[in-house]
Amino acid sequence: MEVYTRGNETRETITSTGDGAAMHDRSLPQLLRDLSNDSMTLIRKEAQLFRAETEQKITTAQRQGIVLGAGGMIAYLGLLSLTAALVLALALVMPAWLAALLVGFVLIAAGVTAMVMGKNRLQSEQLAPKESIRSVKNDVRMVREAVR
Repeated sequence: MEVYTRGNETRETITSTGDGAAMHDRSLPQLLRDLSNDSMTLIRKEAQLFRAETEQKITTAQRQGIVLGAGGMIAYLGLLSLTAALVLALALVMPAWLAALLVGFVLIAAGVTAMVMGKNRLQSEQLAPKESIRSVKNDVRMVREAVR
């Protein structure tokens, strides 16, 4: 088994040949036990990588959602104040009911636009655990090559 580090990630790889002389000295049952143990280790490591990558993606999405919600609430409070000021200003040149109606429609259009943009940005976040998928595919390929 070899250990290597890439960035802040430490990975173990299972070498199928190891020391050539040692491979020939071991019995078939011992080799099968080693294969079973190495396979279980590989499965556990892949599960740990998958779990860590998934937790990181979920945490990122949660943070983005919280910031989006907090920003929306603050903007809403400011919008209420500006809405009142705008309606009062327009009421000087048109009936107050018409001023309120006009401002209301404009704000609804702006709000719908902002929600669509936020939804699109959240959907663009890649939530699939790409590193785990790539790693499992590589492991399957290595096992297939070792069996040949």
